[in-house]
Parts: sequence; C-alpha cells; structure tokens
Amino acid sequence: MTKFIDIPEHLRSISVDSAYGLMNIGATAVISAANKGDEDAMTAAWNCALDLNPTKVTVVLSREHYTRKLLEASGFFAISLVSRANVESAQYLGSVSKNDDKEKLDKCPGRFFRAPGCDIPLIEGSPAYFICKVIPEERIAKTYDLFLAEVVACYADDRVATEGGDWRFESADPSLRTVHAASHGRFYAIGDLIDLNR
Repeated sequence: MTKFIDIPEHLRSISVDSAYGLMNIGATAVISAANKGDEDAMTAAWNCALDLNPTKVTVVLSREHYTRKLLEASGFFAISLVSRANVESAQYLGSVSKNDDKEKLDKCPGRFFRAPGCDIPLIEGSPAYFICKVIPEERIAKTYDLFLAEVVACYADDRVATEGGDWRFESADPSLRTVHAASHGRFYAIGDLIDLNR
C-alpha cells in the first residue's frame, strides 16, 4: 500500500501569480497524475516555466510512460521539485515503470500526501509543488511529447520559499535545496546565492 502522510506542517499555499518565480529554477521534478483511483509518479528533467499571469509550464513526457496516460485521461498533473531530501525517491520513480510494476508507488522509498481538493499524489520532501491543468494542444503533444499546462494551485515549504514566491535557499537547511539532473544517477544541488541587488 502506498505510504501516505498528512500534509507537511511547513507547506503553505502560494498565489498562482507568484508560482512563476518558484518554477523558474530548472530543477529536476517528479511528475504525478491520477485518474479514477489509478495513480503514478515519474521523474522528468525536461520541465520549465512557460508564461506568467497566469503561470504556465511545460513538461515533456514520452508516450510510453504510464504517468502520461493518466495525465491525458484526467487533464491534470502535479510537479514536485526534487530536493536533496527526496532525490533517492525521485531516482527510483524515474527508474521503475508502472507499466512493469503495478506496485511502483508502494515500493517507493518515499512517502506521499495529497493537497486539499486534489487526488494527485505528491512526494514528501519537495520545496515546491504545482498542480497543473493541461492546455489541450493535441498536435504538440503527439508530435513532440510536449504538454502545456496552467498552474491552478501552488504550495511551497515556508522554510525555503517566501509567500511571494521567492527562494531563500541560503538560509534554509541544505536538504531543501533543489537538485538538477546531470546524467546516470548524478545530480547537483543548487549552490550559493549571487545577489546583484545588494
């Protein structure tokens, strides 16, 4: 049985108008989706901010992925930015396919929770989460495996992000730093702040 927990105590709702700043960091992400009680999550390095006001994002999911089937059926998905705290779970989610193992989420070393009013599983330990509604662009999805979506809800860990959607990695526990995929199971954690406004 998938390990679900209560909503983490430091998780705060962020205005979707401020979500752009949190998404615009280039972190590796866990993409999750659910449809009619079926759910899955996978790692995706190809995700990014697309637009603001309203905040829109893109994600590339090839057609053989189980998560993509759920996303297409429901019209919704979630993006959980990967941190040092959950990078091993993210690596697992990107290495095992639910097409091959129906108990994939049950076997994941990490735990999951659900945001209010959302049935999509979110991986514990991420510094930010984005609930997204797919913008129907069938030709782009079919040709390029590219999905466009509008962020309809955003949550962030208040130990590392402000209510206005600004990161504060320099004052947070290093386990909350986002990670960025290099290749072959190698990741880099975000580094030092360079503030040109000081």
